[in-house]
Amino acid sequence: MKLLLIIFLAVSLNSFAQTRDSLNRRSARRIASIEAPPLPEPMLIVNEKLYNSALESIDARTIINMQVTSDSSSVSATRGRKSRKTIFIITKPFAVKSYQEKLGAVSREYQSYLKEHNGKDDDIQYILNNDPLENKGNETANVLYKLPPEKIIGVTFTERPMPNGIGSQKVVIIDAKAHE
Repeated sequence: MKLLLIIFLAVSLNSFAQTRDSLNRRSARRIASIEAPPLPEPMLIVNEKLYNSALESIDARTIINMQVTSDSSSVSATRGRKSRKTIFIITKPFAVKSYQEKLGAVSREYQSYLKEHNGKDDDIQYILNNDPLENKGNETANVLYKLPPEKIIGVTFTERPMPNGIGSQKVVIIDAKAHE
């Protein structure tokens, strides 16, 4: 009986004894099985509105401005919603419509021209504070979109005869206060 008790005691002590390695393996397994909460998806603000579709659905060729911000700077812009990151995107069609409305509010001639030409302004040369803007790519749209309306002093829409005497060049001259 004593022998049986000693064997039982030895077996039970052996089963409770654990090596340092077996403790580490079990802890690692336990930590790995705990799921961390997923990181929140970045919030998308496209053309100044909350965008709930996939980022891939935006035609990258139309993007003229994109900014990524972190929590602290994006909470106010996103109406208090918290997100790990916020992506602000402006597309060229939105920027063009925006600057056309700003400039059209100051110049009736420019506004009339846009109405007659269905909003097409590809043949217009824009001059901002005596600096001609290159009408290539997205740069003109981006510069005019970022121009705050309160900085616009005047907008003059005019036509100049072409050097070869055939047709005319449409020109929009924008006078604006310096802005940062």
